[in-house]
Amino acid sequence: MRFVDPHVHWWDRSNPRFVTATQEQADAFGMGDVSGMDRDYGRDEYLADVASAAATGRPGGAASPDGPAAGRPGGAASSDGPAVEAEKVVWVTATLDFGGQVGEVEWIDRTTAGDPLLAAIIGGIDPTLPVAEWRAAFDAQARAERFRGIRILAGLDHA
Repeated sequence: MRFVDPHVHWWDRSNPRFVTATQEQADAFGMGDVSGMDRDYGRDEYLADVASAAATGRPGGAASPDGPAAGRPGGAASSDGPAVEAEKVVWVTATLDFGGQVGEVEWIDRTTAGDPLLAAIIGGIDPTLPVAEWRAAFDAQARAERFRGIRILAGLDHA
């Protein structure tokens, strides 16, 4: 079974623009324990998680007690089901540093250049910026070939 994952986050802690949630922030958003995010997580770790979920029937990958399952990158056959393979993914910005979205999009575009797994990049914008700065941040992200749009994490009035 092949699938498209419409929302993945990959990060590199050495990227100064990637700012993860503190446990206090995670609690406020109902995210649960985020201590497992204190590591780099990229394409290879994601594909190991896909293989692990296919082999064990549950997500978890390298963070699970079972560790990543053996199998070809991007997929694996479970003992009672068909092979599972991530055909394409859509990478979505996750930094909590509003100024960091441009750098994060540049990082994912650079580190995945030529990788057919990544189908699209979704960036982000601080909606409180003046229009000229908002436009400049959008235009900078739009230079990434696979950039397809933005997500807004805060600043909207949902009332």
